[in-house]
Amino acid sequence: MSRYYVAVDVGTASVRAALVTPDGQVKHTAEEPVVIWEPRAEHYEQSSADIWSKCCRAVKRVTQDIDVTCVRGLGFDATCSLVALDRHFQPVAVNHTGVRERNVVMWMDHRAAEQAARITHTKHRVLQGVGGVMSPEMQPPKLLWLKENLQETCWKDAAHFFDLPDFLSWKATGSLCRSLCTLVCKWTYSPSEGWDDTFWSAIGLEDLMENSYCKIGEQTCIPGTPVGRGLTAEAAADLGLRPGTAVAASLIDAHAGGLGVIGADVRGHQLPYEEQPVTSRLAVICGTSSCHMAVSTQPLFVPGVWGPYLSAMLPGLWLNEGGQSATGRLVDHVVNGHAASRQLKEQAEKSGKHVYSCLNLHLEHMSGDAAQLEQLTAGLHIWPDFHGNRSPLADQTSRGSVVGLTLSQTLDDLALLYLATLQAIALGTRHILDAMKEAGYDITTLFLCGGLSKNALFEQTHANTTGRQRELDEALLNMVVKDLQPFTIVEDEGFRAFVNVLPSRKVLKTMVSERYNTTKEKTMEDLQKGEFVSLTADMWSSINMDGYLGVTCHYITPEATMATVLLGVRRFYQTHTAQHLMEAKALLMAEWGITSKVHCMVTDNASNMILSAQLLNLRHVPCFAHNLNLIVKKALDQTPVINEIRQKARKIVGLFRSSCKAKDKLVEMQSLMGRPSLKMIQEVETRWNNTFDMLQRLYEQREPVGAALANLNSDTAPLTSLEYDIIQQSLTLLQPFKLATTEMSEEQRVSASKLIPLYRMLQHKLAQKKGNATQESTVQLGSHLQEGLHSRCGGYEAFRALALATLLDPRFKNVAFGNPAKALDAEKHITLECASLMRSNTTPEPQMSTSGPSSSTPVETQDSLWEHFDNRIRETQMIHNPTADATVEVKKYLSDAFLPRTHDPLPYWKERAVIFPHLNVLAKKYLCMPATSVPCERIFSKAGEIICKKRSRLSPSTAEKLIFLNKNL
Repeated sequence: MSRYYVAVDVGTASVRAALVTPDGQVKHTAEEPVVIWEPRAEHYEQSSADIWSKCCRAVKRVTQDIDVTCVRGLGFDATCSLVALDRHFQPVAVNHTGVRERNVVMWMDHRAAEQAARITHTKHRVLQGVGGVMSPEMQPPKLLWLKENLQETCWKDAAHFFDLPDFLSWKATGSLCRSLCTLVCKWTYSPSEGWDDTFWSAIGLEDLMENSYCKIGEQTCIPGTPVGRGLTAEAAADLGLRPGTAVAASLIDAHAGGLGVIGADVRGHQLPYEEQPVTSRLAVICGTSSCHMAVSTQPLFVPGVWGPYLSAMLPGLWLNEGGQSATGRLVDHVVNGHAASRQLKEQAEKSGKHVYSCLNLHLEHMSGDAAQLEQLTAGLHIWPDFHGNRSPLADQTSRGSVVGLTLSQTLDDLALLYLATLQAIALGTRHILDAMKEAGYDITTLFLCGGLSKNALFEQTHANTTGRQRELDEALLNMVVKDLQPFTIVEDEGFRAFVNVLPSRKVLKTMVSERYNTTKEKTMEDLQKGEFVSLTADMWSSINMDGYLGVTCHYITPEATMATVLLGVRRFYQTHTAQHLMEAKALLMAEWGITSKVHCMVTDNASNMILSAQLLNLRHVPCFAHNLNLIVKKALDQTPVINEIRQKARKIVGLFRSSCKAKDKLVEMQSLMGRPSLKMIQEVETRWNNTFDMLQRLYEQREPVGAALANLNSDTAPLTSLEYDIIQQSLTLLQPFKLATTEMSEEQRVSASKLIPLYRMLQHKLAQKKGNATQESTVQLGSHLQEGLHSRCGGYEAFRALALATLLDPRFKNVAFGNPAKALDAEKHITLECASLMRSNTTPEPQMSTSGPSSSTPVETQDSLWEHFDNRIRETQMIHNPTADATVEVKKYLSDAFLPRTHDPLPYWKERAVIFPHLNVLAKKYLCMPATSVPCERIFSKAGEIICKKRSRLSPSTAEKLIFLNKNL
């Protein structure tokens, strides 16, 4: 029986629940918003009843598809807000209006700033554990404010004050036991000495000492240990779980995040800090606010930083907690309050991106160079303490400021303000980090988690701001691999002067080999997670005329995404026969341990490639892009008028690309006519899309080109208006082929299942556009395209692998077929495969006991007259049942709602793996097929950059390692 655990995280604005397996895999998540009241400045309130109801709703959502008896435990974390209840455990109002529902003073509520200052002024010894300064975000000043301001309506009635995490534990179990995480970090409790009577007396809250501090906690427990006897019957009914289900002692939300990243096992990834102790890590939990967590073996007192707290997060270790009261909230405040915010949101909605993704992209465009992006704010500075300074200044009266504003309020200005805000927050982290290092911490690595950590620019800004000159060799290696630099770069005089210290060329080569081995090992592990794989293969000749065989592998990950892996680019010494190619491919497949998983191979139409696949007993799929290339090239060659135009166009383009005078004249004409300064594109014979690009650029720039030619007194004949008209109509005919080639060459999306519907759409578009053509030559071109398309792609529906891929794509199913008989044939074959899969997964039913006959069944003699018939029935049932079940599964799938065409089909199958278990397996088999061998061609484009004139002496083995790392790293 499966086992699960339920985790509930109560953040500032929402409750999130997750269903988790014992090994940490998150199976389901749910989120519910919670209500926040802001009755006046610095006052933030919530309802404990609302929070609990949202917890229950979220838990029910994540457990709705499982047997709740499989849930073995439940845990809560929450913000460190203050909950007030009366002696009947009913809400007590924490506001002047007396609304009892609003009984939670939120963590970010600063109403008690004056009380916090008075507590700090006492200089009591317990303040050593909070950096010497009491924050209004802690519970003692909040309690003091309630006593002084709501004596009659709250203080007299309140019998229980909980930290929100402890309230949730009590609500679930009925136990009043409090977590050491909350009491130590927010209430000044000492694990070794307990409550300090002199502190509560000194601040005027001696009445909390009555009955052994029963109002704020008599009993304590270590985070993660069981609370009470598990879920009460009432709580279990609320949550939809079993009574008695274990409940763990809770954590503050930031501390739960800190525990997750500070304790993370990062071994096996070849990271520079893998062997460093957890005491060298700083966990930055960045959401609405940010918390900076670090642990030490001995107590370290950091001015302005909370702690040290013993065992508050990790048993036996001392915790220090710095923080920024507003980070995510500050970014939202800055962006949403700007005049260009509406324009930004409209742009984000239109592009389908998050507003911060749009801002990041906008900043990249503004800088033109990622390395210079941070310099954009050289004249704009922000002090980020809009909600006070939690650490290390510990000054809640501090306020934010912006220096360098102008009267302009464009989207550019908003982007710069956003960047300056991220930089200010990162500098705040640096300030905290420096204070902790000065107190004795040796922090070498930052671990980020939380909502803001999903923002790549936020992460990079933190890296730029807090990073030391670290791991230069690793950074150089990454540059060599990613930017395809030669090893001799480390010997270039100018480069060495720039960086001062570099590893030698020999060391760099050794580093490449080591990185290759570790990356290959990791890639092999990832590849084993794919149930089926498809391959693409191609041959290439280097600048040295050395032959290379390239093979890429494509599979669907457990996370339901398409993955591409380069298996190798091997120097090929033999003749390129099918037998030699087969042997090389078989060796590569065996090396990667995927021989039994390979489903098909996609290559061009070269006979040796096709035969090598057959020798490997692999299904061969012709490259769609190669077919389109052949179709269009042949159609163009068969149309004489267009061929003549192409020849004239090549001469015109050649003039502007070879003559400086002609090029300068074209730029001059483009400027005079207000056209962009674009270069001419020369046709490449082997690729029809270059012909398209050449003609399209010429047509777009026909006026500047014509004017430039007229001013050059050149004997190069210009194109006539009739010829430009033919070009325009030809481009219209070819445009669908251009779009199809681009769409089908994507590596990260399902593509082979599109071939059948795409063929039909090309037919339709071609007929439509041909009907609109007015020139005889373009009509002729359209006819040749139609003939070629039918000749090379007309049999796709009869190609079983493509037909099954199309049927298993929930965007297309059987509707994509033009021939209903082929759709039925595909349905028949997928049913047979599904039934076969069911048989392979089915064990024989146990035979009924023969210890004695039933009262209604006659006893058979050993030599039964009906033995032959009974055996036939059993054989028939063994065949019939899987077939019938498979038919039901296929019919149910086909009747399910279609997925929108622009959606990814892979998440569909992951979400319905339980409903269609066998079809889900077959979908992984057929949808991992790429439609083209373009992934291999892209590899060879990179290989051409690596094996070039500047490093033509590179050995084949080193070249392969560099190409492999460039693709797979």
